[in-house]
Order: sequence, then C-alpha cells, then structure tokens
Amino acid sequence: MDNRTLIAASALVAAFTGQVGACPLVDCLPGLSEPQFQSREDMLGLYDLKQPGQAAMHVGLIAADLRIARLETENRALRIALATGTTPDDSSLRFYPSLNSFLDAMKSDLIQTDTTGRMPQLRHFEQRVRNADTRAKIADASRALVIESAQIAAAANANKQAN
Repeated sequence: MDNRTLIAASALVAAFTGQVGACPLVDCLPGLSEPQFQSREDMLGLYDLKQPGQAAMHVGLIAADLRIARLETENRALRIALATGTTPDDSSLRFYPSLNSFLDAMKSDLIQTDTTGRMPQLRHFEQRVRNADTRAKIADASRALVIESAQIAAAANANKQAN
C-alpha cells in the first residue's frame, strides 16, 4: 500500500469520526481524486479495491457510517430525555465497535488490498456496525416504550382521580 492511500484513508477516518475538520479530497490530496469510477458497481463498493482511491474512499465511507450511526443513537437518547425531562441514557452506544477496532481493521486491510483487492476485516467491521445499530435501535425503542407506557398509566391514573 502506498503512503498516499494510507494518508488519505487516515484523513478520511479522522474527518468522518469527528476527530478533525474535514478537508475536501480534491484540495488535500488531489492525486487521489483523479481516477473516476468505471461503473456503478465500483462506486457502490463491491470490494474490488486495488485502486488506491477506491480503497481510501471505501475506508472513509465505513468511517462515515460508524459516525452517523453513533450520532443517530445519541440523538435518540437526547429526544427521549427531552420528552421525559430525564438525563440522556446513551448506554446504547456500548453496542458499537470502538474506533480502535476500526483502525486495526483498516490497517490490516490496507496492507492486503494491493494483492487481493479485498478488505475482509472492514467488511466484517461494517457488518458489526449494522448489527450494533439494530441492537441500539431496539434498546432505545424499548426504553421509549417503557417511558411512554408509564406516562400513559400516570395520565390514566390522574384522570381516574379527577373523576
């Protein structure tokens, strides 16, 4: 793996996981932005990633998916907290894999993309993010259901006492 791809992948991870401000790839690393995708399949990432630009972009997309999923989980916790007047319960974030596990998978896969054109560790990591997002949504929905049912029961009890 050449240094440009490693630098670009690391920069995309840092930008998409919220560690640093984002810099457009065209401005920061113009050499990586030149190759255009050959087909829609290339653009969607079918893991034929021997082109350094595609490998770096694929890493960035997975980092963005992780960041978006975590932000959505935080937003759900904040919405529930605002609706109930309680402190946010962001315990669902524990379902997500850590940034360090992402970086380990990325390093391992970037080394082998030159020869195989595949990123098996990141593919597995991507599946872990999707599974964690599903588990977090289920946990958050069950917390919201418990809170809503308690509010309904309290309102029904207040109605009963008022009559």
